[in-house]
Order: sequence, then structure tokens, then C-alpha cells
Amino acid sequence: YFRTLQDLEKAITAYERAVAIDSRYPRFFIELDRLYERNGTEIDKRNQLILKHRTTLAQHSSALVREALVANAAKDYDRSINVLTQNYFNRQEGRSGLHDIYVDACLLKAKALMKEKKWQLALESLEAADLYPENQSIGRDQESERRAQIFFYRGFLANQMGKADEASSWFKKALEIKVDEPEYAFQQALALQNLGKQEEAAKVVDNLEQMGQRLLEEERSVDFFSKFGGEESMRLRKAKANYLLGLSAHWQADPQAASAYYQKALDWNPGHAWARSMLSEVQ
Repeated sequence: YFRTLQDLEKAITAYERAVAIDSRYPRFFIELDRLYERNGTEIDKRNQLILKHRTTLAQHSSALVREALVANAAKDYDRSINVLTQNYFNRQEGRSGLHDIYVDACLLKAKALMKEKKWQLALESLEAADLYPENQSIGRDQESERRAQIFFYRGFLANQMGKADEASSWFKKALEIKVDEPEYAFQQALALQNLGKQEEAAKVVDNLEQMGQRLLEEERSVDFFSKFGGEESMRLRKAKANYLLGLSAHWQADPQAASAYYQKALDWNPGHAWARSMLSEVQ
């Protein structure tokens, strides 16, 4: 239905019937969750379906990656980490976005632990975020832009533990990483702020806000979303735009505006794990 007629609703209904009749095939769940994602289906519905059929999903690497992705959005970070560290992923199958999902799980877990002032557990999670577990069959990338996030949170944690010199060192390391993805630049802005470089930090955040506004204005943006299409492109673009605007409002200490933007990001993309995490910070 979807590939031929572009009828998302009928495609979802057909797959839901398929898994209700015979739930033995992980490929059905992979395709159904992809359609749910494209449709903006609530994360709780996606998560409950996965939890009900975990035995089936365990038969296929791609299905396990989908489970980890949804678990992050449901704030079940331990399950995501367990899925991605306790199963083998070969070099060809089920690896789309795998490492980013793993890093997300570790960082979001660390953020939640720091909110509870569980410093040692948070440190362990941050250390894990910079690992490349052997079972994932992914080589280490020393220049990964995700390290800007990891190093910032290492510095933030060090500050919370009263280790100012160590914190400063981590913030400087965060700034040494070349970042192209705007979401990750936000942590560099925070690192600059912590190093007393307020004007430089403000420029980074201004760029995030401008990009968010451009994404909202460019209804048919080829530059930013040429790899997407149709409704999915619109949802992803609007979710990303509102998330960036939320980060800007967060920076400006406007929790009401930040909360509204993060919620809009989740309305467009319920699977946006970072928007859900950041929303909890301002509520």
C-alpha cells in the first residue's frame, strides 16, 4: 500500500493485521515500526508492541536496533543499552544508526542519573558512551562529533563533583571536536559558557536559532532534507526546527518557551529522545 499507493494508513493497517495473525516474523515488526515512525505514532504504542513481541524481535539485528531506538524514546535507557551490548551485530545487518542510538542511551541515562545526583553511576554511563562495544562491529572514530557531547557532560559532571580543573579540561576537549550537526553544537555552547566565553557561546546559540527558523520557513528544503521525502520530511524538519528553537529558549533561561518548543518537537516526532529528555529539564 505504502510503496505503490503512498497510502500510509492502509499500509499500517495491513501490517497490524499481519502481526496479529502471525507474530513469528521480525521483518513484519521492523516494517510496521518504520511506518509508525513515519506516521508520528505515539511512542507508548510502539513500545508496548515491541515489549509484547521481544522474543520475535530478538531473531533479527534490525529489529533489535528498532527496539533500542524506541526504548530511548520511552526513557528505558537500560533496556536500550542491554539490547545493544548483549547481542551481536554484524557488519552488514541491522547497523543503521546503531552507534548513535547507543551513545544516546548512555548520555541520556547519565543525564537522568545526574539529575538524581548519582554521580558515580553517571560517570560510568558517560565512560560507556565513549566506548565502541566489540559486539557492534563498529570501528572507533576518534573524530566523532558525538564526543563533543560526551566531553561536555564529563565536564559538567566534574563540576558537580567539585573538580573545577578537570571540568575545564573536559570543556576544552569538547571544543576541539569538529561539529556539523547543530544539536551537538549546543553542548559546545555550554562548554564555552562554562569557560567564561559568553559572547562566543551566544553566537553558537544564535546560529542554532537561525537554523531552526530557516527549517520552519523552508517548506521544501532540498539542502537540509534531500534524503527524505513527503510527510516524513515534513515531520522530521518541523521536529528538528522546534528542537533547535527549544535549545535556544533553554539557553535564554525561558523555560516556558523551551517547554513549548520541545513539546512541539515531540508532537511532530514522538521518537525524539533528546526533546523528551530536555523537556523534563524545564518542566
